[in-house]
Amino acid sequence: MVLKRRADSQIKTCRIHDTLHEFCKTEAARQNLFREIMDGAKWGEVIIDKNTHRLCVNSSIMEFLKSGGKSSGDHVRSFLSSCSKEVEIPNECLQVIPKSFPLLRVMDVENLKFKVLPKQFYDLFHLRFVAVSTELKILPKSFSKFHNMQTLVFNTTQNSLDVKAEIWSMRKLRHVHTNTSMQLPLPPNTSKNNNNNSSSLGSTEIKTLSTISPSSCTSEILDMTPDLQKLGIRGNLVELMENKGGICLFDNIKKLDRLENLKLIHDALQGNKLRSFPEAGKFPRRLRKMTLSNTAFDWMDFNILALLYELEVLKLEENAFRGDICHVRNDAVFRQLQYLRIQRVDIVSWTASKDSFPVLKYLFLRNCTQLDAVPPAFGHIDSLILMELYCTNDSATQSALEIHRQRSATSAGLPIFQLSIYPPYRQDVVSNH
Repeated sequence: MVLKRRADSQIKTCRIHDTLHEFCKTEAARQNLFREIMDGAKWGEVIIDKNTHRLCVNSSIMEFLKSGGKSSGDHVRSFLSSCSKEVEIPNECLQVIPKSFPLLRVMDVENLKFKVLPKQFYDLFHLRFVAVSTELKILPKSFSKFHNMQTLVFNTTQNSLDVKAEIWSMRKLRHVHTNTSMQLPLPPNTSKNNNNNSSSLGSTEIKTLSTISPSSCTSEILDMTPDLQKLGIRGNLVELMENKGGICLFDNIKKLDRLENLKLIHDALQGNKLRSFPEAGKFPRRLRKMTLSNTAFDWMDFNILALLYELEVLKLEENAFRGDICHVRNDAVFRQLQYLRIQRVDIVSWTASKDSFPVLKYLFLRNCTQLDAVPPAFGHIDSLILMELYCTNDSATQSALEIHRQRSATSAGLPIFQLSIYPPYRQDVVSNH
């Protein structure tokens, strides 16, 4: 059963019925495909069969760590922790997991918080996938030892992450995720005076970098990632978009010919305001998804986005645009846009024609508390199948209900249209407004 869908309507996660789930776990254990250690297990009595290669521990993880890893084995290749909430690991227990399972390839312990990573962790040379949470402000150089690493998820409590690891020499690395802003190192054998921006190592095959600092968007660094498909940039975006000495770092993003997903998050400080939205020609031509957060562009610049002809998904998060009025020009046509989400902006008046969004399927308006109405034109967009209003006001709610009535009256031959309103619509409150 589909549980979540991506913004482009593709399936993101699925679930199965509880009974079927229990059956699958039993069969997986019987066939030594997968072993789950349940709550209340006494680790001193747990025996892990030598044929067990994948091990999952839920909330009994602390019992395992305190046991000193008595139930361990060289045969375990994947270790996963599925605790429902974050667990802080005591210093005396830090080395238990890498010491107990020295041949791990997958270590998914994102819900466990390590203050530091034990030295035994860096002996897990076979690691391909790592998801870990720490209090570190640097990605240690020792990560360079993981030559088999393909996916790295590194969360930290710090405001930024200084990457000391030589990630350009990790030839199998494909995806790098973090919850903060990474400061990437310059590739070796490059300098500002070097006409050849590429490293002597050659380019990498990294496909995801999320998120990196604006200062990491240099030509030397982005020349190393020609296969990049997903990029997140977080920090003072003035540093990214303003010209300094005739150089604008944002110009380097256009060379990412395969980039499909771009996220821009502005950590605004007082006085660090973005002047204007970049010209459409500065964006990669294959861009399909874009997310803007806290950028506070003027709504007049919203029309520039229509010139990104491949754009299918647009997420305008908190304070992405500012101002009372958003007027979508008649000549601004979002040719491929199917998903539009606007949340936590101060917009009051919004005008648009149906021709501006010819293939739109999903419209989400969240926490737009000052919006006076949803443009009536959305009632004439035949492709629209879902409109969601979350924590808007009564006036916007009434306009959405009118669109729903209009679509219901002319629904012959059109896709089913759904309207979702939260909090639930109350006729007495709206009519008395």
